[in-house]
Amino acid sequence: MNRFEDKVAVVTGGASGIGKAITDRLIQEGAKGVVVIGRTAETNADIARTHGDRVRIVQGDVRDRKIHEFAAMAAIEAYGRIDVYVPNAAVGYVRPFETLEEAEFDEVLGCDYKAVVFGAQATIPHMNDGAAIVLISSIAGFKGMAGMTVYSGAKAAIRQLARTLSVELAPRNIRTNVLSPGAVETPAWGKLGPSRQEFEESMQPMIETTPLNRAARPGEMASIVAFLASDDASFVTGEEIVADGGLTQT
Repeated sequence: MNRFEDKVAVVTGGASGIGKAITDRLIQEGAKGVVVIGRTAETNADIARTHGDRVRIVQGDVRDRKIHEFAAMAAIEAYGRIDVYVPNAAVGYVRPFETLEEAEFDEVLGCDYKAVVFGAQATIPHMNDGAAIVLISSIAGFKGMAGMTVYSGAKAAIRQLARTLSVELAPRNIRTNVLSPGAVETPAWGKLGPSRQEFEESMQPMIETTPLNRAARPGEMASIVAFLASDDASFVTGEEIVADGGLTQT
């Protein structure tokens, strides 16, 4: 399939985990180019080597509004347009509420919500009419999950942002939808807790109560993003696809 032939995307956190899978998928389906915002030089270099001229890298922290402005201009200058926007970058901590620190609160809200709001504000004016935005939320946005107080709040806000943008951007036929994953096996797993082992142990009960009895693969999430961003979903806006292996249905 070439659903994204001649189209251009901006993907934050697009060099690792789910974001890398999204970048790979868009290019596999014909995207003219993807501008990736990433913080880590090594992963940025890896995806640039993989895709050559079809990727442009903007290295920096998504909490800096100027990074999003640079990315939008990089897309216009390199490829002439923006058709897809996926603010995927996120951070989180698994912490008991009583040990939550203010610096962690600021980091999570800054990356997972504020950066999405002001990243979208910087990008949308440069998007073509008829473009698509796919926001990444989480089942933590509507399911109580111990240790994820701030992350859950940020992801709930993302869901509401999609509802608002779907109405505000409708006159330009820009669709906004949401993907809410459950457990996904990504490198970020090792960053959410004191150690990868401790975090995996905390996630194991979730996996064991998931009817499909496993974590998702990043490519499975990329497939859903590709659907929502493509013309196959041309009459879908303001909606949420929950991809959690059936966890929240039990």
